[in-house]
Amino acid sequence: MRERIARMRARLFDVDDRTVFWERVLALRRAHQAHGHERPTRLYALAMREIAETVSVVIAADDLVVGEPPEILLSPDEEALFAGYAQEYFQPTWFATRGHMTPAWEVLLERGLLDIRREALERSAALAPDAEAAAPRREFWEAVAICCQAVADLSARYAEQAARMAHATADPGRRAELERVSAACRRVPGLPARTFHEAVQAVWFLDFVLHAICGARDYSVGRLDQYLLPFYRRDLENGTLTREDARELLQCLFVK
Repeated sequence: MRERIARMRARLFDVDDRTVFWERVLALRRAHQAHGHERPTRLYALAMREIAETVSVVIAADDLVVGEPPEILLSPDEEALFAGYAQEYFQPTWFATRGHMTPAWEVLLERGLLDIRREALERSAALAPDAEAAAPRREFWEAVAICCQAVADLSARYAEQAARMAHATADPGRRAELERVSAACRRVPGLPARTFHEAVQAVWFLDFVLHAICGARDYSVGRLDQYLLPFYRRDLENGTLTREDARELLQCLFVK
């Protein structure tokens, strides 16, 4: 195990289990106040976008794979607010998300979210504009488009933060790592993954969004060994990846 992974594990086990993703609670409250009149499908998408647009971007000192909720210990005043908001905005029924499923990871890696967004908009446009029966389907496809764009935009914010950190650090090794992180986040999950690093980053970022932003549990990463294998083999063959670096990226994924 490289020292990076040991430090990441130590940081993980040092987290206080009383921390709360407070920014999410406040974002859901803002979204409900602004869009509570909308139908549930559109309200969900707009709430997700509100979180993605406003959540703080967290990149820790050793991160090679990024995406993390900014959890904090609440102050006494925040605790009092939380007691009032918990039922309505911590796990609101209108933002309920089902877990216990395996996303189509191959589709994410092969197409990217922006291509799924394109398909959603095309399907929405193809519906009869004056057909009342088509309204729920139109709302669904438009919500899909909003959510896909929101996740891609959040990843772009991570890319910008990694670039700022790369510019600020005096450590040339860490600068190179952060530049690779920035490049990966500018690419995925919006666009198809091209490298092993991009594929791992895409999988983790969507998993982070599903668990932390959407707030459901027990999404599975599925058969990582199968859908990451083409990227692994290709990068080994072209000399852009070593087995040790691949192992470290996977360790970063699982520690996250």
